[in-house]
Amino acid sequence: MPKKIPVRKAMVYLIFFILMIKQLYSYAGMGYTLIENSTYGFQQLPRIGGVTIALDYLALALLITLFLVEYPKIIRKLTELGMTALLVMTGAVVCWAFITLIRYGAKTVLYSETTPEVYLTILAVVVGVDDKLYGSFSRIALRMGVFSLAASLTSYLLFLSKHPSGLMGNTAALILYVQGFWLVVIGSIDYFKKRKKRAFICFLMTICMVLAFLFNARSYVIQSLIWTLVFPYITTQKGKRGRFRGVWAAVVIGGLAFAFVANFEPHLFETFMEKTDRDTRSFQYIELFSQTNLKDFLIGQGYAFQYYSPTMGGFYSYIDNGYLFLMMRYGISICLPYVLLLVMGIYNSLFYNKERLIRGYSFVLIMWMCALGGLSVYTMLVFDIKCLAIAVVIGRCLAIHREKRKKSEKGAKTDARP
Repeated sequence: MPKKIPVRKAMVYLIFFILMIKQLYSYAGMGYTLIENSTYGFQQLPRIGGVTIALDYLALALLITLFLVEYPKIIRKLTELGMTALLVMTGAVVCWAFITLIRYGAKTVLYSETTPEVYLTILAVVVGVDDKLYGSFSRIALRMGVFSLAASLTSYLLFLSKHPSGLMGNTAALILYVQGFWLVVIGSIDYFKKRKKRAFICFLMTICMVLAFLFNARSYVIQSLIWTLVFPYITTQKGKRGRFRGVWAAVVIGGLAFAFVANFEPHLFETFMEKTDRDTRSFQYIELFSQTNLKDFLIGQGYAFQYYSPTMGGFYSYIDNGYLFLMMRYGISICLPYVLLLVMGIYNSLFYNKERLIRGYSFVLIMWMCALGGLSVYTMLVFDIKCLAIAVVIGRCLAIHREKRKKSEKGAKTDARP
């Protein structure tokens, strides 16, 4: 008889499976349109309708149910500060969701990817806190990452068949790539823990870097190089030779990716090199800060906040900084607890843990914080697989402090016995 999967583990698999199906369905068969004021830049808008909304809210319902079922265990595993930050953020999300519902109606709440309820992704910390649930996640993380990269490459080749000289903007290929990158980075830690092999991860990082060049994504070339440097460090035991493996790996992988794109896609390579010294961020900050004050960021202006951008040719509702985007809409009530949870996770992983491999999680969260801070354009907090995966890592790191305290208390009791 086939082995039965416990209900809670099945819920973890279902949440990620549903969101993957939703993502693939959203872009299946969707065409490309020219980006406004561009002659060769294309975007691909996702399909939004009853099916995608149903899948999103089914996954969210499963996540909330799992959180409530595991709530007693979360209380035991997290510190008081961690639990407070989690509950404050969740409460703020619920309050802002009701405000948005009253102001803009149910249709806006249901159909938008940036309404407050998407930030309930933080509830996925429950998967990281529980060892068995995390085991379920770790078994599929790298597989989902490889699948996402393969789907991204397939989508890119389909794009090239229709627009050989075009450049991609926000398309399925790019969305899947960003998702695949973070899943590979997270999954690589547990992959090495089980198999003690680096070659496959280095191969995947090479793929990530090549795709980043092809997609003209400067930030993910940098992120790929960073993880290529970090991964050999966290997988080499202290005192052993191999301290500079990461440097050599970064040089080799970066060189291979560089040479591949330069030879096979010279026009993309030229575009990438032209973009390296171009400032595509400063004007957003200047325009936003000239029209706002501190109170706007502390309290938040709600879902429909916009500012006038002469550069973009009208009113604009986005900025390439996840923290500012979150604060200008919903204030610090959601942003501050989220940042606090990230910082606590990084601190726990670095200072309450002696295992170098587990410290790799802190580097993942540091990279994520940089990405949200404007390093990576296509990185925002939304209800999707990559943001859930990051929340899982946060939960894993938050539980470290309490686990260490329990071991210390157990050791003290043992020593105290006559």
